Amino acid sequence: MHQDGSEMWIGGLVEEYGNNWGFRFKPGTINVAEITAEGAQTWIADISENTNYWMNTWSKKTYVFARVTEIHA
Repeated sequence: MHQDGSEMWIGGLVEEYGNNWGFRFKPGTINVAEITAEGAQTWIADISENTNYWMNTWSKKTYVFARVTEIHA
């Protein structure tokens, strides 16, 4: 499943988390996709700077374009 380092849209529901970015995608909601709705796309830095917006205002999955290197079940 695209674990070869290809760049894809990776997303899920945003939740606060104690890492450098201050958020993560909620486990169990994460999805890897080739295409997504444009309104659901953003940058990691934008989610980090506006975590409350992406957690509370945006009730659907949020996606960032990133390199896929691992997928865990």
